[in-house]
Amino acid sequence: MAKEFKDIFASTAGLNVDEKIRVLRKTLGLRLDEALKIVQQDKVRKYLFKPSGKTVWIVEGKEGIYEVLPEAPYCSCDDFYFRVLNGKTQLCYHLIAQGLAEATDRYLTVERDDSDYDEFISIFRRSRRLGKPRIYVKYREDVRNFVESIIASRPMRIREIYREILTAGFEIPNPKSLANFLANDPKGRFICEKGLWKLRA
Repeated sequence: MAKEFKDIFASTAGLNVDEKIRVLRKTLGLRLDEALKIVQQDKVRKYLFKPSGKTVWIVEGKEGIYEVLPEAPYCSCDDFYFRVLNGKTQLCYHLIAQGLAEATDRYLTVERDDSDYDEFISIFRRSRRLGKPRIYVKYREDVRNFVESIIASRPMRIREIYREILTAGFEIPNPKSLANFLANDPKGRFICEKGLWKLRA
């Protein structure tokens, strides 16, 4: 957890949740509200690579997916570069979200093998640098096959599918991107009816 956030959060010890939020909001302003939304929507993910134990924190914001290094502290978002580094604000809302998620144990843990680490980092950072869609999918067909397997027994809402996808270790920017991805399946396997995704009969 970023030292700045850790210090602020520690100052709320002994307060109930509403009081904590009130104190944090006074210090962090509107960025706290954005961070709370991210945490409540389960958009903070901790990638744990085994057996080395390397950790990568990823936070999904309004405009993309960002790498967060809480101990630095560092975030790959524009707000960090233009406002945090210039001293205009203490933390971007992605760093605040990571701190909240870690402090409350509300984040998704995705376990990956060490052999995936270099590829994960290189693809993620290259896509950020080049401005390409922020998608980490090792094999695109694997994603569709995975979705096919989990909705074979029952229809699911896109957010449920999205959560399962992330837990399985695939990186998709957001539920809307996943929905478009499924709708454009070359084999036409998926259909959405009344908000539920299922396999075509």
